[in-house]
Amino acid sequence: MKHINLVLVFLLASITLTYGQTSQSGNEDKSGLIDCAARFNSFSGQVEVRHSANSNDWNVAQSGMVLYGNDHIRTGPGSSAILTFPDKYILAAKAKTEFIINSSESKTGQLKLMNGIIMANVKNVNNDETLEIDMNYAVVRFKVGTVILESSDEVSTLKVIEGAINFTSKADGKSVEVSDGQFVQANSQGVSTPAQTDLTLEKLEWSHFKTIAAQNPVIQIEKTAPPTEKIKSDPLLIPISWYAIAAICILLLGLGIVLIFRMRRSRAVSPAARPAGIHPNSPSTAIKTCRNCGTPFPEQTKFCSKCGEMVMSSVQQPSNHVVAAPLCKSCGTVITPGVKFCISCGKAV
Repeated sequence: MKHINLVLVFLLASITLTYGQTSQSGNEDKSGLIDCAARFNSFSGQVEVRHSANSNDWNVAQSGMVLYGNDHIRTGPGSSAILTFPDKYILAAKAKTEFIINSSESKTGQLKLMNGIIMANVKNVNNDETLEIDMNYAVVRFKVGTVILESSDEVSTLKVIEGAINFTSKADGKSVEVSDGQFVQANSQGVSTPAQTDLTLEKLEWSHFKTIAAQNPVIQIEKTAPPTEKIKSDPLLIPISWYAIAAICILLLGLGIVLIFRMRRSRAVSPAARPAGIHPNSPSTAIKTCRNCGTPFPEQTKFCSKCGEMVMSSVQQPSNHVVAAPLCKSCGTVITPGVKFCISCGKAV
């Protein structure tokens, strides 16, 4: 019973610890998330999203997936993704691009382009709202227009298809205004002067993305409640991980083995399996039966425990067959077997 109690205590402790760790990880992964109302309009190839700060926690993008503030989105080689922010702006990410969607609770809707190329179109729906896109070496701000942004470890580039866009260098804080058909670059040294460029191919590419977005309209989406509210109000919504299930199964298996071992041991020493009157710690292993009733008893037993008949061991029992020794016919002396003459009178026997 002591072993079973120890196993049960260990089982309960393991379940509690695993459940606590799972609950904590759930809170850490989803705490502070705010639905930014952005949704995938369409995508092709390899497109992934991650909500947490864990750089390995990537999930495959899905239609209708809720996107939260500070979500990371990346596209693989030969892939692309179009995101729609209802009644605000359309964002198209080209291949090998990674960017972060920041919270839309602020009046300034912010994006961070880490690397790759994105195209963005902003509608002037609210004079107080500005789109701010952070790149490695510059920050782009505008209320309306269509832009192409390229970011790498060496340089940040802005190309303007339509609109008047503010471009500010992070190195020296210098700002320039970039207009239709112009481009500008910034690096660790500062910002260049805006210059004219041919954007014919870029315009055709943006027209293609805009057509796809129009064919897949995203209905106005109500923001979902932060997941942390559900977690706090109902802890049972936190699922137990597969690690916890595996631990429970292993512990239950161990408990079963202990129970089987104890049952077999109890059967081996059960009183029903021992002859009546024989103690399990008896030093004698020789067992005989009563000649009157057939009850088994140890060799040293004197009386049968069932019928009371007197019993004797094979050493104590007298022999019923007595052989008479030969005597000398002349003098009556006992003759030793094999002797031919009497040792007393000398007569032949």
